[in-house]
Amino acid sequence: PVENPMTMVRRFQSGGLDLVYVVPPERVDWAKRELGTQMRVGRGVSNEVLVFNTRRGPTADVRVRRALSMAIDRETIARSVIAFPGVDAWGYVPPGIGNWGEGAKPDFAAWTQARRDAEARRLLAAAGYGAARPLKMRISFPSTELNRKVAVAIATMWRRVGVLPELQQKETKSLVAEVARGDFDAARFVWLAGFSDPVAFLERLYSSGSAVGVNASGYANPKYDALLERAQQEVDLARRAAILREAEALALADQPVAPVYYLVGRRLVSSRTTGFAENPRGMYPSW
Repeated sequence: PVENPMTMVRRFQSGGLDLVYVVPPERVDWAKRELGTQMRVGRGVSNEVLVFNTRRGPTADVRVRRALSMAIDRETIARSVIAFPGVDAWGYVPPGIGNWGEGAKPDFAAWTQARRDAEARRLLAAAGYGAARPLKMRISFPSTELNRKVAVAIATMWRRVGVLPELQQKETKSLVAEVARGDFDAARFVWLAGFSDPVAFLERLYSSGSAVGVNASGYANPKYDALLERAQQEVDLARRAAILREAEALALADQPVAPVYYLVGRRLVSSRTTGFAENPRGMYPSW
């Protein structure tokens, strides 16, 4: 185990490591130049999201959740932080998932960022927040350098609409425990599919009978639950996908979880390593 990603990159370059699964985005272009085909970049079937606490606190108000999600400039994060333009996420289900097609998007996805920011300020004002009473928000995130950079970027975007964010870097175990207790405002998580189907992502918002670790936001909408139940009974894949898109659109209107970007895999694979094949889940068993 090596905590610092750049230490891993240097050890790989010197021949001390054969596989590096996480390369910092800012080092990808350098690695392509210096290491050639040993640098592997590809999309994955995962969604980086910001989970809001829908049970208590300011984010129990849908107006606040929508405002905070609108204020996230996903295109800038994809381009400048992730260094992979085009992976900005508007829906919960990533592109390329089986039995799906094109997913839903929130109504504000097609707006300019200036219009989103203006509407975010209006929603926050309607919820009772403004210059005299600014919204204070905790952003909790796992302690990695990339997670910190994304959290800093989101905090900067929220300040632009009058929010006062507080960054809280946590060990993953501690973060999961706090979210399970409901002691959070907004927390960054990875949604990784167990199988290639939209349900693998949409079931994470399914409240009836779901464990807290799955439905971390505490989202509860009987209409959403009913749509997922209908989809479970539908054997025609096209009709099933249409029902699931309706469910996704409903949840995106409520924004219990704000999608931020779709996963990008950045791996270093030594030329002496044989049998390596790209895997969209980022799982690489040895043989």
